[in-house]
Amino acid sequence: MGTVTKTLGTLALSLTSGCVTSPQPSLEHQSNIQPLPVEDDSLNRFYSLHYLFDDPQRLDALANFYSATLTSLDVEDPYRHLVLIEAFDRTPLGIPILAGGGHGYLIDDCGLVLTVNHITRRARSFRIWDQEGNIYDASLSDFFDFKNDYALLAAETHRPPSPHPLPIAPGFSAGTPLRFSTFFARLPHRTSYRTSGPYDECSFLPSSFFWEGEVLSLDQILEGVSRLDTTMTPERVTELVHNLEPCLDSSFFFSSTVCHGYSGTPVFDAGNRFLGIAHSYIPTPPFRALGGYGIAVHSQQIFDGLRNYLIDHGKL
Repeated sequence: MGTVTKTLGTLALSLTSGCVTSPQPSLEHQSNIQPLPVEDDSLNRFYSLHYLFDDPQRLDALANFYSATLTSLDVEDPYRHLVLIEAFDRTPLGIPILAGGGHGYLIDDCGLVLTVNHITRRARSFRIWDQEGNIYDASLSDFFDFKNDYALLAAETHRPPSPHPLPIAPGFSAGTPLRFSTFFARLPHRTSYRTSGPYDECSFLPSSFFWEGEVLSLDQILEGVSRLDTTMTPERVTELVHNLEPCLDSSFFFSSTVCHGYSGTPVFDAGNRFLGIAHSYIPTPPFRALGGYGIAVHSQQIFDGLRNYLIDHGKL
């Protein structure tokens, strides 16, 4: 697991994505926040996982979602089930504190929320906001992948199962148009997931922002970053390549405006087919808190993991 750098940013607040696999020096300077090494990740899971094999209704719902995804051809409204996630830790006195947050997608009404794993790493509990303003407590399920950075939360919606399939794009490459939606949100605890400014009140505008871009190759990323950042040297380009190449195993690059708080946002092609979930960004001048280039976990990677999970639990 790599150290947190400002060159390969993360979309969740002060957290790191899972695609950098070996420690590298920052291209600018080291962050004060250091991620746990992979082998120590379990030490930070102080809360109890929600084991789906002890929850037959949700396990069946997950299997139904997988089957419905394989047979569905299109998503009528891919942004309707976008949700916001707050992640909480606790002080030594047991007081909940906001540890981060991001986005997720409600894949079933019974409370299954697909998101990225890195927003869960320093949290013991979660809160889900849906587009109708409902708020649900949630916990991390036993379906998560630290290395490839995806996870499933179990939210207490108290609603019967009803799947919301994410039809997978059959194949895509550099140049494929894409779009995704994010919330403009002003949440409690003086935290905003879209800007760095503090807010005193809680307000909520669902699906207010739509971003468009296209899938990019690594060469296009390097060319774009070198063009925008006049301080890039051959040594820094080599280092950037070393940081980004591991992402190609499970992720893809794309062009769009991305920033902290977009982690877990599903990315779709022009036909509303699921490409993946945004999980990190590459800051570019003049605004280091933003990036003109994003990185998303590949949809096929997620569904391969889901298929294996369901096979292991006797559902496929």
